[in-house]
Amino acid sequence: MKTKGILVFMKRIKHNDLLPWFTMDHGQLPASYLKSTKKFFDELKASSDKLQAASVKLSPQLNVLTTEEYKKLERKYKNENKRSKRDNRINDKNFKDAGPKL
Repeated sequence: MKTKGILVFMKRIKHNDLLPWFTMDHGQLPASYLKSTKKFFDELKASSDKLQAASVKLSPQLNVLTTEEYKKLERKYKNENKRSKRDNRINDKNFKDAGPKL
């Protein structure tokens, strides 16, 4: 590359190197590099404009409980726990009573 009688040596740009595109003045870059990089960005934009199918299956919508429904389930759960604790105490007492008498 020659500029006003001064010979300027350009550093070779490696294949697929995009750094010069962003860091150097485009007037200093080789025309072939500018052309291939512009083509790359155009292809990238064209491929990103296409709609893509979802890669994961959409999960069914979660059921949302109202406050009233939540409280009802909470009461039911607490009552079940009370019953099971009471049953465990009764079973423990019966087990102790059924043991061998000395």
